[in-house]
Amino acid sequence: MNKTTQNFYQLNYNYITGFTEADGCFYFSIDIKTDTFRIIPTFNITQDCKSKQVLYNIHFTLFNEFKFKSNMFVKRAQDNTETYRIRGLLKCSTIIEHFKKYPLHGEKRSNSSTFSQVIKLLSNNIFDKQFKMLLIIELIYKMNTQGLARRKSKIDLFRQICKDIPIPYEKIETQVNEILRLSIIKLNQCILDPWYITGLIDGDGTFNISFSLNQRRIKPTFAIGSLNSSKNILKALQNYFSCGNIYKVSDKYSRYQVENIRDLHDKIIPHFFLKNIH
Repeated sequence: MNKTTQNFYQLNYNYITGFTEADGCFYFSIDIKTDTFRIIPTFNITQDCKSKQVLYNIHFTLFNEFKFKSNMFVKRAQDNTETYRIRGLLKCSTIIEHFKKYPLHGEKRSNSSTFSQVIKLLSNNIFDKQFKMLLIIELIYKMNTQGLARRKSKIDLFRQICKDIPIPYEKIETQVNEILRLSIIKLNQCILDPWYITGLIDGDGTFNISFSLNQRRIKPTFAIGSLNSSKNILKALQNYFSCGNIYKVSDKYSRYQVENIRDLHDKIIPHFFLKNIH
């Protein structure tokens, strides 16, 4: 894939974190052979093809290079999207260092922490190989708990690793709890960087104008939603802009919304003149 003719520019690092909070994903691919398991750390950000330039700029900012490999940007014709994909220990370690300096604030912060712990396990030899694999599988299945793309259950993988040896469930649980205890993150009230906010809204925010013919009314609205597990971010946005309301949409989802025209004019719009969307 030749992108050397593209115009790339450096993004603010907090913008990348906010954008990842909206559209990024940390996960592990498990390549299973007859007697071997290959664990591949992967970081993805997916966008509609019309917004793909931001993906190229993210790569250029994180790695400061024009080296675009053919499998780094994956197009899906069926939904007209392009995915920026970073795979492997070395480059995913670079990704983790970025999020240590410019942290996530929602549920993905917990996922990135677990992602980091698995990378540490893959990089050292503290445990014997078999037990290390069991720990890694247990940690992986605690990430992205929806797990819709998983082809095998955790128990099936355990059995494949241990074969005829009893699975040491208690030992696994004790060690995993210790690993998670050392990296536990409480998602309490947070203060958001302005560029983080721009990245987050660039990924998940909406600006909408509705019309009511009966009332002869035009209604502009700014909104952004999140899972309730990341509702602390919505509260932080409300504090930052000093306006708007948070609504419970469902048991799993909430939305921060600003409808007051003066608030939109005086507080929301000026933010994007200073920290513009990409």
